[in-house]
Amino acid sequence: MNGPQLSELPDESELLGPYVSSLRRGALQAGELSAVRTFSDGFLMKFLRARDFDVELSLKLLLNYQRWRRESPEISTCLLPSSVLGLLNTSYHATLPQRDHTGSRVLIYRIAQWNPKDWSAFQVFRVSLMTSEIISMETETQRRGLKAIFDLQGWTLGHALQITPSLARKISSVLSDSFPLKVRGIHLVNEPMFFRPVFSMIRPFLPDKIKQRIHMHGADFQETLSDFFSPHVLPPEYGGEGPEIEQVCQDWTKQLLQSENLLQQIADHPTARSSSRGRSSPSSLFSQRSTEPGAAKRLTMASKKSAKVHVKKDGAKTQSANKNGKKADSGSSSGSFFTWFIVLALLGVWTSVAVVYFDLVDYQGVLGKLVAYDTDGDGDFDVEDAKVLLGKLIYL
Repeated sequence: MNGPQLSELPDESELLGPYVSSLRRGALQAGELSAVRTFSDGFLMKFLRARDFDVELSLKLLLNYQRWRRESPEISTCLLPSSVLGLLNTSYHATLPQRDHTGSRVLIYRIAQWNPKDWSAFQVFRVSLMTSEIISMETETQRRGLKAIFDLQGWTLGHALQITPSLARKISSVLSDSFPLKVRGIHLVNEPMFFRPVFSMIRPFLPDKIKQRIHMHGADFQETLSDFFSPHVLPPEYGGEGPEIEQVCQDWTKQLLQSENLLQQIADHPTARSSSRGRSSPSSLFSQRSTEPGAAKRLTMASKKSAKVHVKKDGAKTQSANKNGKKADSGSSSGSFFTWFIVLALLGVWTSVAVVYFDLVDYQGVLGKLVAYDTDGDGDFDVEDAKVLLGKLIYL
Protein backbone atom coordinates (compact mmCIF):
# COMPACT_ATOMS: atom_id res chain seq x y z
CA MET A 1 0.00 0.00 0.00
CA ASN A 2 1.20 3.53 -0.73
CA GLY A 3 1.19 6.48 1.68
CA PRO A 4 -2.27 7.91 0.86
CA GLN A 5 -3.80 4.45 1.14
CA LEU A 6 -2.15 3.88 4.51
CA SER A 7 -3.45 7.24 5.68
CA GLU A 8 -7.02 6.07 5.13
CA LEU A 9 -6.61 3.19 7.55
CA PRO A 10 -7.82 3.60 11.13
CA ASP A 11 -5.15 4.38 13.69
CA GLU A 12 -5.63 0.95 15.28
CA SER A 13 -4.84 -0.93 12.06
CA GLU A 14 -2.12 -3.55 12.46
CA LEU A 15 -0.67 -2.44 9.12
CA LEU A 16 0.32 0.91 10.66
CA GLY A 17 2.08 -0.62 13.66
CA PRO A 18 5.52 -1.08 12.01
CA TYR A 19 5.55 2.54 10.79
CA VAL A 20 4.63 3.90 14.22
CA SER A 21 7.23 1.70 15.92
CA SER A 22 9.92 2.70 13.46
CA LEU A 23 9.24 6.42 13.92
CA ARG A 24 9.13 6.05 17.70
CA ARG A 25 12.44 4.21 17.67
CA GLY A 26 14.07 6.92 15.55
CA ALA A 27 12.66 9.71 17.71
CA LEU A 28 13.82 8.13 20.96
CA GLN A 29 17.32 7.65 19.54
CA ALA A 30 17.56 11.29 18.45
CA GLY A 31 19.72 13.31 20.82
CA GLU A 32 17.55 16.38 20.40
CA LEU A 33 14.59 14.53 21.92
CA SER A 34 16.35 12.89 24.87
CA ALA A 35 14.17 14.84 27.32
CA VAL A 36 11.11 12.92 26.07
CA ARG A 37 10.70 9.44 27.52
CA THR A 38 8.07 8.17 25.14
CA PHE A 39 5.69 9.22 22.35
CA SER A 40 2.07 8.18 22.05
CA ASP A 41 0.81 6.51 18.89
CA GLY A 42 -1.55 9.41 18.24
CA PHE A 43 1.22 12.01 18.42
CA LEU A 44 3.43 10.10 15.99
CA MET A 45 0.53 9.45 13.62
CA LYS A 46 0.25 13.19 12.91
CA PHE A 47 3.74 13.28 11.49
CA LEU A 48 3.36 10.04 9.56
CA ARG A 49 0.19 11.19 7.83
CA ALA A 50 1.72 14.59 7.09
CA ARG A 51 4.49 12.83 5.12
CA ASP A 52 2.45 9.98 3.64
CA PHE A 53 4.05 7.41 5.96
CA ASP A 54 7.58 8.03 4.76
CA VAL A 55 9.31 7.35 8.10
CA GLU A 56 12.49 9.22 7.21
CA LEU A 57 10.63 12.39 6.22
CA SER A 58 8.29 12.02 9.20
CA LEU A 59 11.26 11.93 11.58
CA LYS A 60 12.74 15.00 9.92
CA LEU A 61 9.43 16.81 10.36
CA LEU A 62 9.23 15.79 14.02
CA LEU A 63 12.78 16.98 14.70
CA ASN A 64 12.06 20.30 12.96
CA TYR A 65 8.88 20.66 15.03
CA GLN A 66 10.89 20.19 18.21
CA ARG A 67 13.61 22.55 17.02
CA TRP A 68 11.44 25.55 16.24
CA ARG A 69 9.50 25.13 19.48
CA ARG A 70 12.77 25.20 21.41
CA GLU A 71 14.27 28.10 19.46
CA SER A 72 11.14 30.28 19.41
CA PRO A 73 9.83 30.53 22.97
CA GLU A 74 8.16 33.86 22.18
CA ILE A 75 5.82 31.89 19.91
CA SER A 76 5.56 28.42 21.41
CA THR A 77 5.64 28.84 25.19
CA CYS A 78 2.37 30.77 25.54
CA LEU A 79 -0.58 29.08 23.89
CA LEU A 80 -3.25 30.40 26.22
CA PRO A 81 -6.32 31.66 24.29
CA SER A 82 -7.11 33.89 27.25
CA SER A 83 -3.88 35.81 26.57
CA VAL A 84 -5.25 36.98 23.19
CA LEU A 85 -8.93 37.01 24.10
CA GLY A 86 -9.30 40.64 23.07
CA LEU A 87 -8.13 39.79 19.56
CA LEU A 88 -10.34 36.70 19.36
CA ASN A 89 -13.36 38.72 20.51
CA THR A 90 -12.96 41.01 17.48
CA SER A 91 -14.00 38.08 15.25
CA TYR A 92 -10.59 37.99 13.64
CA HIS A 93 -10.39 34.22 13.18
CA ALA A 94 -12.58 31.15 12.91
CA THR A 95 -12.52 27.52 11.90
CA LEU A 96 -15.75 26.84 10.01
CA PRO A 97 -17.96 24.09 11.47
CA GLN A 98 -18.41 22.34 8.11
CA ARG A 99 -15.60 20.80 6.07
CA ASP A 100 -15.42 21.38 2.33
CA HIS A 101 -16.35 18.76 -0.28
CA THR A 102 -12.89 17.17 -0.05
CA GLY A 103 -13.01 16.89 3.74
CA SER A 104 -10.56 19.73 4.38
CA ARG A 105 -10.91 22.04 7.35
CA VAL A 106 -11.65 25.64 6.32
CA LEU A 107 -10.09 28.53 8.29
CA ILE A 108 -10.88 32.23 7.91
CA TYR A 109 -8.68 35.19 8.90
CA ARG A 110 -10.01 38.78 8.73
CA ILE A 111 -7.21 41.30 8.72
CA ALA A 112 -9.50 44.31 9.28
CA GLN A 113 -10.25 42.97 12.77
CA TRP A 114 -6.58 43.07 13.75
CA ASN A 115 -5.60 46.43 15.25
CA PRO A 116 -1.78 46.53 15.05
CA LYS A 117 -1.70 49.14 17.80
CA ASP A 118 -3.14 46.61 20.23
CA TRP A 119 -1.76 43.29 19.04
CA SER A 120 1.70 42.39 17.79
CA ALA A 121 2.42 40.08 14.87
CA PHE A 122 3.70 37.44 17.30
CA GLN A 123 0.40 37.48 19.19
CA VAL A 124 -1.52 37.22 15.94
CA PHE A 125 0.65 34.31 14.88
CA ARG A 126 -0.05 32.49 18.15
CA VAL A 127 -3.76 32.44 17.30
CA SER A 128 -3.02 30.41 14.18
CA LEU A 129 -0.67 28.15 16.12
CA MET A 130 -3.36 27.42 18.72
CA THR A 131 -5.83 26.44 16.03
CA SER A 132 -3.22 24.38 14.19
CA GLU A 133 -2.35 22.38 17.30
CA ILE A 134 -6.03 21.59 17.94
CA ILE A 135 -7.05 20.59 14.42
CA SER A 136 -3.87 18.59 13.84
CA MET A 137 -5.20 16.10 16.40
CA GLU A 138 -8.24 15.38 14.21
CA THR A 139 -7.78 12.23 12.14
CA GLU A 140 -9.82 13.60 9.25
CA THR A 141 -7.74 16.80 9.16
CA GLN A 142 -4.55 14.76 9.15
CA ARG A 143 -5.88 13.02 6.04
CA ARG A 144 -7.58 15.91 4.20
CA GLY A 145 -5.57 18.92 5.35
CA LEU A 146 -6.85 22.48 5.51
CA LYS A 147 -7.72 25.43 3.29
CA ALA A 148 -7.47 29.02 4.45
CA ILE A 149 -9.38 32.13 3.39
CA PHE A 150 -7.62 35.42 4.10
CA ASP A 151 -9.83 38.50 3.95
CA LEU A 152 -7.40 41.37 3.40
CA GLN A 153 -9.92 44.19 3.53
CA GLY A 154 -8.61 46.92 5.84
CA TRP A 155 -4.94 46.25 5.17
CA THR A 156 -2.93 49.30 6.29
CA LEU A 157 0.61 50.54 6.66
CA GLY A 158 0.29 49.82 10.37
CA HIS A 159 -0.03 46.13 9.59
CA ALA A 160 2.92 46.31 7.21
CA LEU A 161 5.17 47.82 9.86
CA GLN A 162 4.49 44.83 12.13
CA ILE A 163 6.24 42.50 9.69
CA THR A 164 9.87 43.54 10.05
CA PRO A 165 12.69 41.83 8.13
CA SER A 166 13.90 40.14 11.31
CA LEU A 167 10.41 38.77 12.03
CA ALA A 168 10.06 37.49 8.47
CA ARG A 169 13.41 35.74 8.71
CA LYS A 170 12.54 34.35 12.14
CA ILE A 171 9.26 32.81 11.05
CA SER A 172 10.69 31.58 7.77
CA SER A 173 13.67 29.87 9.39
CA VAL A 174 11.80 28.18 12.23
CA LEU A 175 8.52 27.16 10.62
CA SER A 176 9.44 25.85 7.18
CA ASP A 177 8.74 22.12 7.10
CA SER A 178 8.02 22.14 10.81
CA PHE A 179 4.32 21.49 11.40
CA PRO A 180 2.30 18.32 10.71
CA LEU A 181 -0.50 19.79 8.60
CA LYS A 182 -1.16 19.67 4.87
CA VAL A 183 -2.31 22.91 3.25
CA ARG A 184 -4.57 22.30 0.28
CA GLY A 185 -5.33 25.89 -0.68
CA ILE A 186 -4.82 29.58 0.12
CA HIS A 187 -7.64 31.91 -0.97
CA LEU A 188 -7.27 35.70 -0.85
CA VAL A 189 -10.28 38.03 -0.93
CA ASN A 190 -10.29 41.83 -0.94
CA GLU A 191 -6.55 41.82 -1.62
CA PRO A 192 -4.91 45.19 -2.48
CA MET A 193 -4.54 46.05 -6.17
CA PHE A 194 -0.76 45.64 -6.19
CA PHE A 195 -0.95 41.99 -5.17
CA ARG A 196 -1.63 40.73 -8.68
CA PRO A 197 1.39 42.35 -10.39
CA VAL A 198 3.62 41.29 -7.51
CA PHE A 199 2.34 37.74 -7.72
CA SER A 200 2.87 37.80 -11.50
CA MET A 201 6.50 38.65 -10.85
CA ILE A 202 6.99 35.79 -8.40
CA ARG A 203 4.79 33.20 -10.09
CA PRO A 204 7.48 31.90 -12.51
CA PHE A 205 9.66 30.88 -9.55
CA LEU A 206 6.97 28.82 -7.81
CA PRO A 207 6.41 25.06 -8.28
CA ASP A 208 3.30 24.16 -10.26
CA LYS A 209 1.57 22.67 -7.24
CA ILE A 210 2.05 25.92 -5.33
CA LYS A 211 0.67 27.96 -8.21
CA GLN A 212 -2.43 25.82 -8.08
CA ARG A 213 -2.87 26.39 -4.34
CA ILE A 214 -2.91 30.20 -4.31
CA HIS A 215 -6.09 31.87 -5.55
CA MET A 216 -6.83 35.61 -5.67
CA HIS A 217 -10.52 36.52 -5.77
CA GLY A 218 -10.45 40.33 -5.43
CA ALA A 219 -13.40 42.39 -4.19
CA ASP A 220 -15.96 40.47 -6.26
CA PHE A 221 -15.07 37.23 -4.56
CA GLN A 222 -18.45 35.67 -3.82
CA GLU A 223 -18.99 34.07 -7.21
CA THR A 224 -15.45 32.77 -7.66
CA LEU A 225 -15.16 31.59 -4.06
CA SER A 226 -18.24 29.44 -4.66
CA ASP A 227 -16.27 27.55 -7.32
CA PHE A 228 -14.14 26.08 -4.52
CA PHE A 229 -16.54 25.87 -1.55
CA SER A 230 -20.13 24.67 -1.32
CA PRO A 231 -22.72 27.22 -0.10
CA HIS A 232 -23.41 25.33 3.13
CA VAL A 233 -19.73 25.65 4.12
CA LEU A 234 -19.28 29.44 3.80
CA PRO A 235 -20.83 32.19 5.96
CA PRO A 236 -23.31 34.54 4.19
CA GLU A 237 -20.69 37.31 4.22
CA TYR A 238 -18.64 35.16 1.85
CA GLY A 239 -21.47 34.10 -0.44
CA GLY A 240 -22.54 31.00 1.47
CA GLU A 241 -25.51 29.71 3.41
CA GLY A 242 -23.75 28.69 6.61
CA PRO A 243 -23.81 30.46 10.00
CA GLU A 244 -22.88 34.16 10.04
CA ILE A 245 -19.20 34.95 10.42
CA GLU A 246 -19.62 36.65 13.80
CA GLN A 247 -21.31 33.57 15.23
CA VAL A 248 -18.72 31.24 13.75
CA CYS A 249 -15.89 33.31 15.26
CA GLN A 250 -17.56 33.32 18.66
CA ASP A 251 -18.09 29.56 18.56
CA TRP A 252 -14.45 28.88 17.68
CA THR A 253 -13.25 31.26 20.38
CA LYS A 254 -15.27 29.25 22.90
CA GLN A 255 -13.70 26.02 21.66
CA LEU A 256 -10.21 27.47 22.00
CA LEU A 257 -10.97 28.65 25.53
CA GLN A 258 -12.31 25.20 26.40
CA SER A 259 -9.00 23.78 25.15
CA GLU A 260 -6.83 26.13 27.22
CA ASN A 261 -5.53 23.46 29.60
CA LEU A 262 -4.68 21.17 26.70
CA LEU A 263 -2.89 23.93 24.80
CA GLN A 264 -0.82 24.83 27.84
CA GLN A 265 0.18 21.19 28.25
CA ILE A 266 1.36 21.26 24.64
CA ALA A 267 3.36 24.43 25.35
CA ASP A 268 4.93 22.78 28.42
CA HIS A 269 5.80 19.51 26.67
CA PRO A 270 9.51 18.55 26.67
CA THR A 271 9.63 18.99 22.87
CA ALA A 272 9.79 22.71 23.64
CA ARG A 273 12.90 22.32 25.81
CA SER A 274 16.55 21.69 25.16
CA SER A 275 17.69 18.07 25.08
CA SER A 276 19.54 18.37 28.41
CA ARG A 277 16.61 19.60 30.45
CA GLY A 278 12.99 18.97 31.13
CA ARG A 279 10.76 16.23 32.41
CA SER A 280 8.35 14.24 30.35
CA SER A 281 4.71 15.19 30.66
CA PRO A 282 2.07 12.46 30.43
CA SER A 283 2.49 10.62 27.14
CA SER A 284 -1.27 10.50 26.71
CA LEU A 285 -1.23 14.22 26.02
CA PHE A 286 -0.96 13.70 22.27
CA SER A 287 -2.96 10.50 22.03
CA GLN A 288 -6.48 11.93 21.93
CA ARG A 289 -8.10 12.28 18.51
CA SER A 290 -11.48 13.26 17.13
CA THR A 291 -12.95 14.22 13.79
CA GLU A 292 -16.07 15.97 15.04
CA PRO A 293 -16.64 19.77 15.17
CA GLY A 294 -16.75 19.60 18.97
CA ALA A 295 -13.38 17.92 19.17
CA ALA A 296 -11.68 20.74 21.03
CA LYS A 297 -14.00 20.48 24.02
CA ARG A 298 -13.65 16.71 24.27
CA LEU A 299 -9.89 16.95 23.83
CA THR A 300 -9.73 19.23 26.83
CA MET A 301 -11.81 16.85 28.95
CA ALA A 302 -9.65 13.95 27.84
CA SER A 303 -6.44 15.76 28.62
CA LYS A 304 -7.39 15.90 32.28
CA LYS A 305 -7.35 12.13 32.55
CA SER A 306 -4.31 9.90 32.76
CA ALA A 307 -4.12 7.10 30.24
CA LYS A 308 -1.73 4.25 29.68
CA VAL A 309 0.10 4.20 26.42
CA HIS A 310 -0.37 1.07 24.38
CA VAL A 311 3.01 0.43 22.79
CA LYS A 312 2.95 -2.12 19.98
CA LYS A 313 5.75 -4.60 19.53
CA ASP A 314 8.03 -3.88 16.64
CA GLY A 315 6.81 -5.62 13.52
CA ALA A 316 8.62 -6.48 10.34
CA LYS A 317 11.19 -4.08 9.04
CA THR A 318 9.38 -0.94 7.83
CA GLN A 319 9.76 0.09 4.24
CA SER A 320 9.30 3.64 3.05
CA ALA A 321 5.78 3.99 1.69
CA ASN A 322 6.49 7.13 -0.23
CA LYS A 323 7.92 6.09 -3.58
CA ASN A 324 7.13 9.22 -5.55
CA GLY A 325 10.44 10.90 -4.79
CA LYS A 326 8.79 13.77 -2.90
CA LYS A 327 11.14 15.65 -0.63
CA ALA A 328 10.38 18.14 2.11
CA ASP A 329 11.88 21.51 1.30
CA SER A 330 13.92 23.30 3.88
CA GLY A 331 13.24 26.91 4.72
CA SER A 332 15.88 29.56 4.45
CA SER A 333 16.31 33.13 5.53
CA SER A 334 17.96 36.11 3.92
CA GLY A 335 19.06 39.52 5.04
CA SER A 336 18.11 41.32 1.83
CA PHE A 337 15.14 43.61 1.46
CA PHE A 338 13.41 41.11 -0.80
CA THR A 339 12.83 38.74 2.12
CA TRP A 340 10.66 41.46 3.60
CA PHE A 341 9.30 42.43 0.19
CA ILE A 342 8.13 38.96 -0.81
CA VAL A 343 6.63 38.24 2.61
CA LEU A 344 4.78 41.54 2.75
CA ALA A 345 3.87 42.14 -0.86
CA LEU A 346 3.02 38.64 -2.05
CA LEU A 347 0.32 37.75 0.43
CA GLY A 348 0.11 40.76 2.70
CA VAL A 349 1.16 40.92 6.32
CA TRP A 350 -0.67 38.05 8.05
CA THR A 351 -1.15 36.12 4.83
CA SER A 352 2.60 36.36 4.37
CA VAL A 353 3.01 34.62 7.70
CA ALA A 354 0.89 31.81 6.29
CA VAL A 355 3.19 31.51 3.27
CA VAL A 356 6.31 30.84 5.34
CA TYR A 357 4.33 28.90 7.97
CA PHE A 358 3.03 26.46 5.39
CA ASP A 359 6.33 26.33 3.50
CA LEU A 360 4.99 27.68 0.19
CA VAL A 361 8.03 29.65 -0.99
CA ASP A 362 11.72 28.77 -1.34
CA TYR A 363 13.07 32.20 -0.44
CA GLN A 364 16.70 31.43 -1.12
CA GLY A 365 15.89 30.07 -4.57
CA VAL A 366 13.75 33.07 -5.46
CA LEU A 367 16.40 35.52 -4.29
CA GLY A 368 19.07 33.78 -6.30
CA LYS A 369 17.06 33.88 -9.51
CA LEU A 370 16.08 37.53 -9.07
CA VAL A 371 19.72 38.64 -9.27
CA ALA A 372 19.10 38.61 -13.03
CA TYR A 373 16.87 41.66 -12.48
CA ASP A 374 19.67 43.69 -10.91
CA THR A 375 18.95 46.99 -12.70
CA ASP A 376 21.31 49.21 -10.72
CA GLY A 377 24.33 46.96 -11.09
CA ASP A 378 25.13 46.57 -7.39
CA GLY A 379 25.22 42.78 -7.55
CA ASP A 380 21.94 41.90 -5.81
CA PHE A 381 18.19 42.39 -6.04
CA ASP A 382 17.17 45.16 -3.66
CA VAL A 383 14.44 47.74 -3.13
CA GLU A 384 15.49 49.91 -6.09
CA ASP A 385 15.43 46.92 -8.42
CA ALA A 386 12.02 45.91 -7.05
CA LYS A 387 10.60 49.36 -7.78
CA VAL A 388 11.80 49.25 -11.39
CA LEU A 389 10.49 45.73 -11.99
CA LEU A 390 7.17 46.36 -10.27
CA GLY A 391 6.73 49.51 -12.32
CA LYS A 392 7.20 47.57 -15.53
CA LEU A 393 4.66 44.94 -14.46
CA ILE A 394 2.02 47.54 -13.60
CA TYR A 395 2.24 49.10 -17.04
CA LEU A 396 2.23 45.82 -19.00
